[in-house]
Order: sequence, then C-alpha cells, then structure tokens
Amino acid sequence: MSRLLVGALVLSFAPSPSSPVAAEPLGGQSKVLQLREKIATTLGLAPGVKADLLDVVVKHIDSTGDWALKYMTGNDVYGASTAAKTIRVFTVVIIKDGRTFIDNFSYDPTSGQMILAEVENIVLPVTTGVENSKKMAADEKYEKVSESSSSAIYHKKGYLEDVAFSVNNETNAMIKTYSSLFYDTVRGQPGPAAPQARRPTKD
Repeated sequence: MSRLLVGALVLSFAPSPSSPVAAEPLGGQSKVLQLREKIATTLGLAPGVKADLLDVVVKHIDSTGDWALKYMTGNDVYGASTAAKTIRVFTVVIIKDGRTFIDNFSYDPTSGQMILAEVENIVLPVTTGVENSKKMAADEKYEKVSESSSSAIYHKKGYLEDVAFSVNNETNAMIKTYSSLFYDTVRGQPGPAAPQARRPTKD
C-alpha cells in the first residue's frame, strides 16, 4: 500500500436538487460488522475480497463506548442510477471520544483502485495546542508549510498526511486537524498489511 503527502482533502457529493434524498442511518446490534459490510456492499466489493482500507475506518469504532456515526452512499447522490456509475462512493462521519472523523471512499471496480481521504478534528485547550504545535515544529519528521497569526500547517515528510492547528478565539480552543490520503489496488487476492496507526490515541 502506498502513502504520500496531500493537503486537506474532503470529497463532497451534492444530490440533485430535483430529487432530494435522506442519508440512511446505521442500525442493528452488531454495528461494527454492519459498517464494514455496508462499506463493502456500497463500493461493490465481491464477498471475501480483502480491502485493508476498510480497517482504517472501522477501527475508529467498537461494539461499546460512546460514539455516533452518519453515512451517505452513491444512492444518496445518484438514486436508482447509481449502479450505472463507474466510481462508487461512500462517506461517513464518526464522532467518538471528543474526536470527529470524516472518511470518504471512492472505488473504481474496473481498475480495483480504491482511495480513502480522511480528516480528523480534535478540540484542544489553547495551551495544549500551542505545545503540540511547538513539538511538531521541532520534530524532524515534519516541516511547516504554512503559518499565520492564528494557524499553522505541518506536512509529515514522505506521507500523505498533514496536520493543521487553528485557534478559535470565540471558544478559546484550538482545533487540531489530521488530513490523510490512502490508496490501494483491490484485486481479490490477499492485500498488503493494514496501515499502522499514524498517531497516538491521545494528543
């Protein structure tokens, strides 16, 4: 699996104004398995096909704990014509432990190319956020690519990962945002090892 650098990337899909649709919720008892199966089905993966990028998303939730999610699929965008579309899409927002994940899949069944764009937002006290930013500025694995009086963006060298810090003066808080891009080729054969965690569970 290859990973390089990219800036904040969030894919958005707007349904046609003439045919508004409501995104479907996730229900049932085994929500972790349901989410994995829903992503696989929506993207058109054949049964038994291994796609390690699904693990990147599903690992954000578990069968217990305080979390919530909401997703949309190509059906919400294209309605009944989604089956005729070449590229399959799936987007989900997951909220857990004070973090918000936005994960966007796009998949081309004809080539097997799958892309996952992930954005993670964390709310920190300003003092904690400033210390985080200072540590990153001193870390040789990162380089600062943009800075203003209230924000900074760092690039993780050799990765498709950026980290942004932004002060919210109204709430006296800092938003720390991870932006990552993953890609893989799904062919039905065993895939590469699942990506290792890019960051600690607590910042």
